[in-house]
Amino acid sequence: MGGRHDIRSGSKWAWAIMLATSLWGCAMIDAPTPAERQTAHDIDMGRAVVRDQCLACHQVDGPTTDGAAPPLTEVARRYRNAHLDWELEAISNVGHYRMPPRPLSASEIRALAAYIQSLEHASLQQPVGRRDH
Repeated sequence: MGGRHDIRSGSKWAWAIMLATSLWGCAMIDAPTPAERQTAHDIDMGRAVVRDQCLACHQVDGPTTDGAAPPLTEVARRYRNAHLDWELEAISNVGHYRMPPRPLSASEIRALAAYIQSLEHASLQQPVGRRDH
């Protein structure tokens, strides 16, 4: 009878693990997107980095005068499912194609990534033709 008790006890643990795994899976379905996880402070700080470091070549939305640098909304779309912060760190250190290196701190990279990701997130929620950034 002792062995049977052990089996039931093990069975209870198996059910508990399956239940916990199922609940975790359900929670992940409603997990916030990367843009939703960013704080308003990071986004505001990223907006300032863009103003100070990026607008000479990039536009927030729309073509640049020479067409060489993509608008930041396009950058957000391209890196929707990628590690934008890694790419920004590489740009900070070595540049990117015709773009020269732009030394940025870790907090500036995090803020810039938050701001760019917020552009993609916002563009999905706004009606076509209306982008207030």
